Amino acid sequence: MDLESRARLVYWPDLDGSDSSGHSGHSGTLRDVLREVDGSDERTPWIVTENGKILRPREIEALKAELDAPSKSCLSRALSRSC
Repeated sequence: MDLESRARLVYWPDLDGSDSSGHSGHSGTLRDVLREVDGSDERTPWIVTENGKILRPREIEALKAELDAPSKSCLSRALSRSC
């Protein structure tokens, strides 16, 4: 998975009612979108990548943990294409 690919952060449910289609959230690179996920939000985060893959909350948390400790595993290096 390319951390520099485009992605969109979507929250469900959208509690503020601004967009009932679930299209609220942040767009940018996958790396940027992962940084935007805030564990204190009451809504459930989902990330949709440019190739259509939907990252579930558990996958998001695992990727965030990898980004926080990139030297600890090959997964992080693989995601950044250096493994």
